[in-house]
Amino acid sequence: MLKTKIKAGPITNLTDARYFAAREVAWLSFDFDEGSETYLPPAQMSAIREWVDGVQFIGEFGMASAVDIRQQTQALELDAVQVNMFTDLETLIDLQSSVPILKEIVIEKTTSPEAIRAELELFQPRVQAFILNFEKNNIFWQDLQAGNPFLIEHLQDWCNHFSIMFSIDFQKEMLNNFLNMLLPYGLCVKGGVEEKVGYKSFEELDEIFDFLEKSEQ
Repeated sequence: MLKTKIKAGPITNLTDARYFAAREVAWLSFDFDEGSETYLPPAQMSAIREWVDGVQFIGEFGMASAVDIRQQTQALELDAVQVNMFTDLETLIDLQSSVPILKEIVIEKTTSPEAIRAELELFQPRVQAFILNFEKNNIFWQDLQAGNPFLIEHLQDWCNHFSIMFSIDFQKEMLNNFLNMLLPYGLCVKGGVEEKVGYKSFEELDEIFDFLEKSEQ
């Protein structure tokens, strides 16, 4: 059992899916935004699903309508959906009765804590969890420890009052400090491109997962 919930994705190949399932992540996510670099055709996701079990499956959607998301959710038997930061409240209200929702919030270097808190409060009744994405704009744990773009105390407050997941690049050595200070709902980790079909190196991920397993002993 892992110390915190893990969402792995976007998954683009069976090798990643089987690795993460064996590592007992909570969710595997698949990108269904056709304009994205990590887009995976739904038929390929269904094929991958046949080879893994013990995890929940999430569909990541860009600016899709509530109707389109519901149709994909039913057709692919998704356990949850992830919507982006531009998805409005009306869409979430339309979706929330049919499927659990994760909402991404991309953090910029000029983002104010007041703006984040307001968004969390607005959408909290409609979502299962929020994903704060620091990785997209190259904001690291060291930046947050230095108070950029906001204080650690803000993060602690949000984690205390909302279900917060983090998409942030960090080294294994920093993970214990990160988890103990914030006690987040979960973390997001990425898969990647296979070096060749059926093979890739998982050394860095192995170190992270080994730490998360040992932390529970």
